[in-house]
Amino acid sequence: MPEDKHKINDTWLFWGTWSQTVLFTSVWLDFSSSEVFKKMKLDNVLKGDIKVLNGSFYFLNQDLSILYDIFTEKIEKDISWFDSFFDVCEEKTSKLLEYEKKKNLANFLLFIPELLGCSTLVEFFDFCMERSLKMLCSKHHIHLSDLMAMMHPERKTVLMQYQDDLDILSIESKNELNQFLKKYQWVGTHGFEGDSLREDQVLGVKTGVSLSKNRSNNDDIELPEVFHGYLEIGKKLVFFRSNLIESLNRASFCYWEDLKELADKNKISFEDIVSLTDYEILDFIGKPVLKKNTTMDRRNFGLEKIGMEKRVILGDDLSADIRKLRGKDNINSLKKELKGMIACKGKVQGTVRVINNVGDINKVDLGDIIVATETQPSYIMAMKKAVAFITDNGGITSHAAIIAREMQKPCIIGTKIATKVLKDGDIVEVDAEVGVVRIIK
Repeated sequence: MPEDKHKINDTWLFWGTWSQTVLFTSVWLDFSSSEVFKKMKLDNVLKGDIKVLNGSFYFLNQDLSILYDIFTEKIEKDISWFDSFFDVCEEKTSKLLEYEKKKNLANFLLFIPELLGCSTLVEFFDFCMERSLKMLCSKHHIHLSDLMAMMHPERKTVLMQYQDDLDILSIESKNELNQFLKKYQWVGTHGFEGDSLREDQVLGVKTGVSLSKNRSNNDDIELPEVFHGYLEIGKKLVFFRSNLIESLNRASFCYWEDLKELADKNKISFEDIVSLTDYEILDFIGKPVLKKNTTMDRRNFGLEKIGMEKRVILGDDLSADIRKLRGKDNINSLKKELKGMIACKGKVQGTVRVINNVGDINKVDLGDIIVATETQPSYIMAMKKAVAFITDNGGITSHAAIIAREMQKPCIIGTKIATKVLKDGDIVEVDAEVGVVRIIK
């Protein structure tokens, strides 16, 4: 596999940072035990170890190297191999919808890793595709950004359907507005955190840009045949990258009340409940009270699964693991220019708003520029107001790249350090014609 700047050492690959609750982070630990890994015959090939330290995800470098070789071989010689993968993604999404109606918290928590196994493989395939396409584009003198512009979702995701319904919503009808809010109250949430959709937000964005009506059409660009398979697979990856997590956010919101009831029963807060792992919650569902001393301050936490062993990492152990994997950040905070990959072309200036979690989206005003480690579906209301997006991480099928192309807003991904260099109130120019962010003041 080509050398990658995500690589931390010979063992671990830094994947990205997402601020999430312990509960919604812990369900990722069993991603490699999911049915999709068995279906694709990857369970005996990849180890599937994972570390999450203060929101930073790490996977095994060896696993990604092996998968890269499998990916390139299949896309060139056996593209039908991917059909089995997309069939499982479809099946798990349909199964997820059943849990919205069944309302069984224990079974829902046990099912989530099945969906996240699909989601993780989508991200892994994005990783492999980007590295392979960079070499192909260089060889054939094609701009990767032009190819990315052709990779729009093969069909509408859950949030695209929300946008279509928003476009035709009559705000003069109170009944219609209330029905809309009830149907989409989960918009703005992520996993088990965030704020449900409010009436003032809907009224405020009714004149916003539609997600699916202003897309530029690059499909008439003539591509060498070698790119056709990548484009076919890419459009499906783009769809499932967003739709899997959007669907999970919607289903998870259905269980907020169950978690609140569990918290009340044990005389603890909702924040305490979502500070437990999925296996800790499963351990006491149905029991009279929560185990003593299970809850604690977990604002800073780590989780890992090595082999079959899971561990919650706190305090000095967490600090030691972070130092071991990351060392010291040698970031020049005086940098005046940042470089990244163009996800959607354009050039604008605006005020920076750094979004560290879903709770920060309310500070974004019209004309601001969102800076994040990586955007997620719960940021959609803020993204409609912003004029551009800048991320530390991201790939061809990343959320920021997808939404930027649908909204036709300038976007630069993969800067690595934007959230560490830029701060709220900075005035910057996003030059997504050349992939550069310039700090003006």
